[in-house]
Amino acid sequence: MFKKPVTENNPQIRKEIFEYVKEYAKDIAGEPVKIYIGNQFNKLDISDLSEPQIGTFKIIGNTNKLKSYLDAIIAKDRFERYTVIDERKDYIMELREVK
Repeated sequence: MFKKPVTENNPQIRKEIFEYVKEYAKDIAGEPVKIYIGNQFNKLDISDLSEPQIGTFKIIGNTNKLKSYLDAIIAKDRFERYTVIDERKDYIMELREVK
């Protein structure tokens, strides 16, 4: 009989991912900046983070005409899963702030 694999959240992996992303963003921005995580389809336990915020955000970088998967972007009251990222544009997204 086939057994479904057990998937568990690993708090150490989450901690290290968050620390890495904060440091990476700080290096890019030249100062500490707020970090957000998408509220949809996460493998990380984010239940302890603030309630999801829907607002206007800028994304660092771009995808140069290449559509990319980013499930946090909302377009016309729905999630726009694949989009071309343009750092000059503001995006409406559903995110939680990483502390």
